[in-house]
Amino acid sequence: MRLLLVDGNNLLMRALMATEKSDMSSYGTSTGPLLVFINTLTRHIREESPTHVAVAWDGPGARRRLLIDPEYKANRVSMPTDSDQKLQTRKSDAFDMAQTFCAVAGIMQVRRQGYEADDIIAQYWNQYSSGADVVILSSDKDYMQLLTDGTIQIRLSSSSAPTDRWDEQRAKDYFGCPIEWIPSVMALMGDAGDNVIGLKGIGPKTAVKLLKNVNGVLNHIDDKRVKDQWGRVATNLKLVDLRTPTMQALPDLPSFKPTKLVGYALSEEFVQFLSIFELNLILKRVYANNLWEDSVR
Repeated sequence: MRLLLVDGNNLLMRALMATEKSDMSSYGTSTGPLLVFINTLTRHIREESPTHVAVAWDGPGARRRLLIDPEYKANRVSMPTDSDQKLQTRKSDAFDMAQTFCAVAGIMQVRRQGYEADDIIAQYWNQYSSGADVVILSSDKDYMQLLTDGTIQIRLSSSSAPTDRWDEQRAKDYFGCPIEWIPSVMALMGDAGDNVIGLKGIGPKTAVKLLKNVNGVLNHIDDKRVKDQWGRVATNLKLVDLRTPTMQALPDLPSFKPTKLVGYALSEEFVQFLSIFELNLILKRVYANNLWEDSVR
């Protein structure tokens, strides 16, 4: 059993940034982000040959972390401008198209009210990692804390770049500590990208040093900076920890059966979708039966 767990939000946001100036199709929609999404997803399905695939999306009202800390991701909020409104429309169109593509291609999609995509992937990791090979597709470094039990992470890169594959040893070398300590390191140093406020004067090296002194037990650290702000540290840990389950068990993942031109009920709808959005190169691969599988094998 080999699982490919895809952070749909991460993949699609990168696709949006990579195609910021892409042209409209004759259909009247910018399909650049969709094309990058499809190319990236199918490339890694071909490379990894998973038996099961799931794309995780942020659920409606993904507020679990905001209930823990109202300032979570507050650095990303600003007053909308006309340009922002256009970007929001482009983003909304891209998400609709990507999710429709997954639906007509028969790829399982998972979202849960109140939860983010990383919560969903972490929950599947908790359910499956002890008995299956797990591959996480996302550029988000937070997933490095899950790289035990043979789990690997593919951090997204350009289509021409070699696959950027991370395993337990590479993540340990990057952080300088055991994988299990990574949530504690992040709780101490914070995460500027998500507005998780770390402790002043404590960066990654200092955080690891403090944890080494207590064999990784966060609440045993005897340092004034940590003791004086323990409430902040404890809050941060709740925000960044993916190793501790926060959700009820999710549905089992069905076996992945790539949509081809014949033999699958969704094939006609799938081809129609590609034709409408003029994704001719993708359609060409469908006809050659090498969209999901490497024809060289």
